[in-house]
Amino acid sequence: MKKIVIIGAGFSGALCAIQLLNQATVPLHIILIDKNNFGRGVAYQLQDESLLLNVRADNMSAFPDSPSHFLDWLKAHGFEVTPQSLVSRKIYGDYISSLLTDKRSKLEFIQEEVTRISEAIYLKNNQSINADKIILACGLDFPAVDFKRILTQNEDITIMGTGLSMVDLVVYLDKHHFKKKIKAVSRHGRLPSTHHFYGPEIQRPSFEFSTDKSLAFVFSQFKSALEKFEWRLVIDALRPHTQLLWQSFSIEDKRQFLRHCRSLWDVHRHRMSPDHKLVIDRKLQDGSLEIIRAGFGKYTPRTPFVVSLTGLSFDSSNGLIHQLISDQKAEKDPLALGLKTDGEGRLNSQIYTLGPLRRGELWECTAVPEIRKQASDLASLILKEL
Repeated sequence: MKKIVIIGAGFSGALCAIQLLNQATVPLHIILIDKNNFGRGVAYQLQDESLLLNVRADNMSAFPDSPSHFLDWLKAHGFEVTPQSLVSRKIYGDYISSLLTDKRSKLEFIQEEVTRISEAIYLKNNQSINADKIILACGLDFPAVDFKRILTQNEDITIMGTGLSMVDLVVYLDKHHFKKKIKAVSRHGRLPSTHHFYGPEIQRPSFEFSTDKSLAFVFSQFKSALEKFEWRLVIDALRPHTQLLWQSFSIEDKRQFLRHCRSLWDVHRHRMSPDHKLVIDRKLQDGSLEIIRAGFGKYTPRTPFVVSLTGLSFDSSNGLIHQLISDQKAEKDPLALGLKTDGEGRLNSQIYTLGPLRRGELWECTAVPEIRKQASDLASLILKEL
């Protein structure tokens, strides 16, 4: 029986395990390894109903060939929702965990940290595991933040970062009646934009990039579309093209995008819910939240307590990734945003990856629609190569 080890049991790892089982025609021994919980990952681990997804329910299915799966699951579990509902991250974590639970008898779970991959997979408890194939689904480094501990602080706090993670923390603290002032700091001081959903009767732009995929052409088409359509419609219409465009850009085009467009793209592409927007606006108005534009110089926080929520980063503090690079089993992509693969997710003949670790090659690879397709495609690829 072939053995496949998946390192990381958050969304990416869970979907890989489920897709392997669903697609396999022969018995497999699949091991999921994670030092934390299974099925929730960083994004869905908080058990607080106030923290909402930033994608509508009808686009959060775990399966690309079953788009209504999550919506059907919600209704089957008694939730009154519409396709446009933004449900809590806790509920979505429950959904992914339930998919793993359904496969529990066919999976082996190991709650431990992987310290090294060489001729075998070595765990922190000194256990070693051999595998025919390895899937690296541990994602990019993201600072672990204890929301409950922050709530106990009896002093003003500074949050480094003004993105969706900052919004989550501010909403959480507001719900639990945090009384001190919050300062949120970033280079540009930009907040995420807000969702607005349009019905199917609303005309939407369409893009054609078959003859020219340069950044200059894309930018010109984007600007033209903005003259005719609301900006959310334009960005949403561009999204299906972004991975192909990113792969077609020259390295200089990519660098120009990261240098000049990245911040603006992020705040418009990754939006907060209208409910969260109400909380942020109220706190800005009453002065309990202050947004600080720090520019590119060094910023020194003036509060005793500081929280880092600056987003995903490819950081050598991830010991396993650092070891793989040092042992030449993997290498950074040219932009050092993630790991370099062969275009299908292979790091080498034994190790594969997906999700945020492919960010430098795919750019759009942190959201559910992209990861669920990667998981399905990667499972198909591995099963063919076993």
